Amino acid sequence: MAFLKDIAVFVLGVVLGALVNGALVSAGAEWIPLPDGLPPEANMQTPEGLRAAAPFLKPMNLLFPWLAHAVGTFAGALVVARWGSAAYRSRWAYTVGMLFLLGGISMAFLVPDPLWFIVLDLTTAYLPPVWLALRWRRGV
Repeated sequence: MAFLKDIAVFVLGVVLGALVNGALVSAGAEWIPLPDGLPPEANMQTPEGLRAAAPFLKPMNLLFPWLAHAVGTFAGALVVARWGSAAYRSRWAYTVGMLFLLGGISMAFLVPDPLWFIVLDLTTAYLPPVWLALRWRRGV
């Protein structure tokens, strides 16, 4: 029965993390204006549009995607760290992080972001937030 609970908590963590991610990406699009001169095909809602817009984006436009990845991963891992069984808490939390990291890797292939952003995103927005969530759960 504990295994089924862990699976449910894992799914809840992934869903919550994805919702937080999406909410922050949407908020960033509202709060930080896109640069002038974007081509008409630069629809930020599709992979093709993101590819068309990528060369025009400034570092400020990449702040919320990074925050969305880091905070979404943190939220998902925190759910698992809080409600997962003690014996497998870390494994499930890092599995959430690895799942989100795989999503980040796939986006790195789909969207031609600057190399510095891809490296920053993949090295800091996925596994370190899991570590922080586990540490926070322990109260350290």
